[in-house]
Amino acid sequence: MKIKTSVTLSEKLLAAIDEVAGPGCNRSAVLEQAATEWVRRKRREEADRRDAEIYARMAATQKSRRKSKRTSRCRFSGGNSVMLSSSSQKWKHVQPGKSGIGPLRRGELYRISNPPRDVRNSRIYLVVSRDEFLSVLFSSAGCVPVYTTIAGIETEVILDEANGLKNRSVARCDEATSVPRALLTDYLGTISREQNVELSRALARALQISSDHFPDY
Repeated sequence: MKIKTSVTLSEKLLAAIDEVAGPGCNRSAVLEQAATEWVRRKRREEADRRDAEIYARMAATQKSRRKSKRTSRCRFSGGNSVMLSSSSQKWKHVQPGKSGIGPLRRGELYRISNPPRDVRNSRIYLVVSRDEFLSVLFSSAGCVPVYTTIAGIETEVILDEANGLKNRSVARCDEATSVPRALLTDYLGTISREQNVELSRALARALQISSDHFPDY
């Protein structure tokens, strides 16, 4: 059911709507679409904020558990404590082109040496986790591997020299996985805004996610 209401807009905005929508446009339909998109965006922003707070608490708990585990492995000798486990690695900010452990960004590319369960001596990974998750320094990040063999399937995103790679390659979203953040230190480059859109579409296809599943999102 629709309810009739009154909205006051500037003459300049109305002229812009008529110009963009074209002759015979239905202003009510345009305004309804704009309002619907605004509500969806605000809901997403609130959900992202809430999730970021949850991730921050989870990361703090994880850090506390690691610290407690290291402390429990200490032995005391002559009043002096000796740490049996290896010294902990502190977070430090990652700057483009430099190695380190710290804040990552969706769309960044990193090379990993001797990746587990991989025949290659090194493998490039594309970070795909959302920034709200990455900002809390969780111990892992969602990534997809990069291959030089291009199959031409819909779940691939084309990458090249502009992204910091030596050869034309693809990020294969069918193989999305979790990678320890400590391994993501050898920064190579990042993807463009257009490629980020392609990445979202490829991930949706790989996970069989359709916008029809979320009509209100």
